Amino acid sequence: GAVDAGITARSVVLSPELQGKGQWIELPAEAYQPIEQGVVVTAYGQEKYPEESRQFFDFLFSEKAKQVFEKYGYNLPI
Repeated sequence: GAVDAGITARSVVLSPELQGKGQWIELPAEAYQPIEQGVVVTAYGQEKYPEESRQFFDFLFSEKAKQVFEKYGYNLPI
């Protein structure tokens, strides 16, 4: 790359594409503002794919999804 160091999300560092590349350290949580993220079901999805939209929405709050999110560096609310 063009730089010696940078700051990025932990989810990027833990992505399969970057596994084993470079080095990283985790900054203390009090050193930055967390990025709050959310989820919505779009009107299009709700209209065209109501069952699939609901299933995916529900999956995002499941234990399996929680494991996937944590694997890729996301801190989830308690």
